[in-house]
Amino acid sequence: MTKQIALITGASGGFGLPTVIELAKSGFQVVAGVQYLSEKDIVLTEAIKHKVENSVNVVKLDITVEKDIENVKDYIFSTYKTIDVVVNIAGYSLGGPAEDISLEDYKKQFDVNLFGTIAVTKTFIPYMREIRKGKIINMGSISGTLAFPGLTPYASSKFALRGFSESLRLELLPFNVHVCLLEPGTYKTPIWEKGLKELEGIKVHDDYKPMIEFAQKGSKMGLEKGGDPIEVSNIIKKLCLKEKPGFYHPIGKDAIGLVRLKKKIPWFITEYFLTKGSVKQLR
Repeated sequence: MTKQIALITGASGGFGLPTVIELAKSGFQVVAGVQYLSEKDIVLTEAIKHKVENSVNVVKLDITVEKDIENVKDYIFSTYKTIDVVVNIAGYSLGGPAEDISLEDYKKQFDVNLFGTIAVTKTFIPYMREIRKGKIINMGSISGTLAFPGLTPYASSKFALRGFSESLRLELLPFNVHVCLLEPGTYKTPIWEKGLKELEGIKVHDDYKPMIEFAQKGSKMGLEKGGDPIEVSNIIKKLCLKEKPGFYHPIGKDAIGLVRLKKKIPWFITEYFLTKGSVKQLR
């Protein structure tokens, strides 16, 4: 039986690495994209540990670099002649109040979380449309449904990704290409640690410091009490194996709870609780 071919971006950590392993264990031939070739050994070591090294090929893929994307496309079609699944996981979190974040930093956030994902996706859409088969799985965030204070750049990029994914789902469904959006809640991934470091490097107006402290507490809680990323990887695996996967998948009790709350609770109550903790020291 011919193996299905899956491309995974952001494959060296977070949700990416366990997804590489889970898909390889499930019979996929995985092309694992890493931003730096120095990360190659991280992926291969884990693959060897799980005895799936023959099912994993690591490639350099910085999703903001057009040449990297073209090289990966050429590699996939010259080696395997086809692609079945694209899993867009690469991303990072930039926090801070809108007033204190430079426009350049906003652009960098969107270059990775939105435009990089779009660039990778567009590269493989024509082939999937022509063969009338394929799956595109985009890694969103619960911050793409409910935007928390102090995470303006990140939330903005994830809201935009949700819009792109939703529209693309409707465009490609007639061609049997299924787009899925995942919105995980809090999980123990490096994105929280990196986000904390980004916050530390931003000069914030004194008025916003309680808000940033509020956001930092949330990030630290994510590191300490977040769920196991394997839960998300297992859902990705199920979607990849399913013939016709659904579109929207909030993951984790906190994410599912927030989605339900936003539908049921009036906005003025939501904003009261989300601003109470961030501005209480100013009152």
